[in-house]
Amino acid sequence: RFFYKRDKITNKGFVVEHITDSIDLSAVDTWVTLEATKLGIPAPTVNATLESRFLSVMKDERVEASNVLKAPEGSDTPSVMRDQISDDTGNAIYCACICLIAECFAIFQAASDMESWDVNIAECVRLWNSPGSFLESRLMEKINSSLVDDNTNYEEQHKNGDHEELKDNEVMETKNLMIVPGMAAELQELHMAWRRIVALCFASAIPCPTLSSSLTYHDSYRTRKLPTSLIRAQRDFFDASGYSRYEQEG
Repeated sequence: RFFYKRDKITNKGFVVEHITDSIDLSAVDTWVTLEATKLGIPAPTVNATLESRFLSVMKDERVEASNVLKAPEGSDTPSVMRDQISDDTGNAIYCACICLIAECFAIFQAASDMESWDVNIAECVRLWNSPGSFLESRLMEKINSSLVDDNTNYEEQHKNGDHEELKDNEVMETKNLMIVPGMAAELQELHMAWRRIVALCFASAIPCPTLSSSLTYHDSYRTRKLPTSLIRAQRDFFDASGYSRYEQEG
């Protein structure tokens, strides 16, 4: 709604076009990133939001750089359909939100494991999505339903003897929200729209830090074999630090 609100002060364009593009920082803004680093949990989307704020306060430098580093114009930019962009953008933001929440849940779960909190993520989501909460949303409702269904299926498998018996009040620990069946199905359905928007932003020189970082997180997490072997090979070439091989242990 706010995106389409027209500016009544100048009667020119939309309100969002008249809002300054700089956000002040506070110590609270860095908490999640610091915790993720301390716990060794990847949080690229969270980090991207913080780095976007760092860049936003560099207004004078950005203005100067815009006169030197030119963006593509005219025929250099891709031609796309407006309706397609609108639908794809909505789906891309939705996917990025799933990844952002997945990162935060992973940090929360890691902290719980370290501090022996024994938290039930599904129950936490239910409470966070209570009426009046600033986290209340249809997405959180879907996440809660997906987690509850996943835990229910897991418990049924235990009853059927497919897994070791669960202890009292124990629930399955989900490795990552992205692979919970309900969320995985949505990401699988919408990821091409996500990719189109990120590709369009890159080709048009439009920054999209959270969309691109969350997509990289998604692709890195689902990739069986990452190109990290190149880094290990370069390190060995530089200082003979050695490397491990798939067909050899040690």
